[in-house]
Amino acid sequence: MVIPLDSSALNAENVYIKELIFEVGNLTTIYLDEIYLVDGLEFPLKGTRAYTTKINGVFDHFRHADSVSRNKECPNNTVTAYTGEQGVKGENNTPGTDYSLWSYTSCSSTLYGLPKVGGGAFSIGGQYDQSAESNESGVFLFYDGHAGFDYPETNGTKVHASADGTAYHYTYPGLPEDEYPIRIDHGNGYESYYLHLSTRNVADGTPIRAGQEIGSVGEDHLHYHLRFWGELVDPYGWTDTQNSDPLRPYAVSVPLWK
Repeated sequence: MVIPLDSSALNAENVYIKELIFEVGNLTTIYLDEIYLVDGLEFPLKGTRAYTTKINGVFDHFRHADSVSRNKECPNNTVTAYTGEQGVKGENNTPGTDYSLWSYTSCSSTLYGLPKVGGGAFSIGGQYDQSAESNESGVFLFYDGHAGFDYPETNGTKVHASADGTAYHYTYPGLPEDEYPIRIDHGNGYESYYLHLSTRNVADGTPIRAGQEIGSVGEDHLHYHLRFWGELVDPYGWTDTQNSDPLRPYAVSVPLWK
């Protein structure tokens, strides 16, 4: 990811730069390793908080999500959550023994769940959905090629903008147009995405304030993801203190939530 020197990302009022890496032989290019909004992001579901809301689908730190074909299991056979917990598929590739297969009829696709290294249930900061019916008691880490997080929520729950910006109607490959996806350009390199909505309350190109209601949940969950200058990033950052983030140097390695 290359950011020009005159980029608005270098606005000192809302950005903190922790590390600069200069490319040898081209000192006009700066690589930003850890950069984030000082003001942070508001969580898109009012009445809940980022670190207490249940999660049943994760952002994969091991491999860039866009490089994974939707409806396929992670080709490197490993999924790594922001806590460093890993789900790894076994060697014999036998369904039902080393990974779980679910039919995800709302998207006409298949969800793949990978078991935890060493066995047991995943925690994901104590947020991972432990429901036997919806997530097989938390013993499989699910990942279906998407770029962010799935938050189980009652249909009709209001969804709010994470930060100031401009809202746009959004077409996502493979997503029905009647699910009203929204992209918000925050004007500083960051864009937030809200998928599987049952309603959309903002016209295309509408200026948005942080916390403003933009739509409501459909499909029994909200999918939320974040991009920084086009690169997928994790709003939870990287919390594992024993190992470095597998997505470095293109990861945002600090939490972005308020």
